[in-house]
Amino acid sequence: MLSMVLFLVTVVVVQGQDAPAYRETLRHSTNQMRDEGTLMGTVDQDRQPLANSCVEIRDMKSPSIVVHGCTNGMGTFEVHNLPAGKYEVTARSDFDELRQQVQITSLSVAHVIFNLGTRKDVNPTEQYSISPNQMAAPDKARKAERKAWDALRKFNFADARKNAALALQLYPRYADALVITSILDLQDNQFQSSIAKLEQAINYDSGNAMAYFMLASTYNATARFDDALQALSNGIRLRPDMWQGYFESARAEIGKGDFGSAVAHLNRAKELVKDRFPLIHLHKGRALLGLHEFAEGATELQVFLEKEPTGSNAEFARKMLQEARSQIPQTPK
Repeated sequence: MLSMVLFLVTVVVVQGQDAPAYRETLRHSTNQMRDEGTLMGTVDQDRQPLANSCVEIRDMKSPSIVVHGCTNGMGTFEVHNLPAGKYEVTARSDFDELRQQVQITSLSVAHVIFNLGTRKDVNPTEQYSISPNQMAAPDKARKAERKAWDALRKFNFADARKNAALALQLYPRYADALVITSILDLQDNQFQSSIAKLEQAINYDSGNAMAYFMLASTYNATARFDDALQALSNGIRLRPDMWQGYFESARAEIGKGDFGSAVAHLNRAKELVKDRFPLIHLHKGRALLGLHEFAEGATELQVFLEKEPTGSNAEFARKMLQEARSQIPQTPK
């Protein structure tokens, strides 16, 4: 199974009482981007991350505006500050290519799954082992849930919702089916409904790490940072090997103004991802600037720009880099 899950979140405002000049500049920049979002993706093949999978995001109204990139060693990518509008997202591997249109609106969360056509018998919600919740589901419910995932991979959202609903009718406590319906709700920008279903899925299956990480990302998107950190503590306990948990923790901590903890979590994420995810440098730069460590923050932002010199993230990074350099004391000549 080769899949890509994309979810759109907003840029948070960094807060801190000790950096008024930087805080106001960043708040101004962030508020200007409130109608924009971040497109995050994960590409997996047979439960393994697919590195170097090419991704293209094209503005449907201005086809010449294209964002190119490749997944890193963990099979992930992220693009910030996409203006509201309709985009065509293309994922490519050595053997296949799929395209899907996605509507991005202010504060929306868009989830898209790409299946480039290898194994189809693996459920994206499965963890290291089958949970008691999955085992308790009758065969017909599990069959309907698998059909829902297959439909979701093919972007047939109506069939996905129909089959997920059937799975829940047959087994109302089916956590995996609830996760599917939560993704569909997020696709429709129904935040509260999605959150409610993810929380219910976790209530039914407390070992469902996918539900925790999706819930945390959604909480971060809606500025519920304390709730995000609580979900992440459970998700990381279940999957301490996944760098995304530490990355999302840092995002929540930046939102709360806890820049020191954010730096620590970004360092851990960097270790796990083998420094192949440039956005770690971007967010670490933000956190360091919040700590008034302007020289170190500028270095992180410069590293990010060296790794990702173009795209919507680069403009945001350059603005922060300019602000950081203006705060560095000048050495007398």
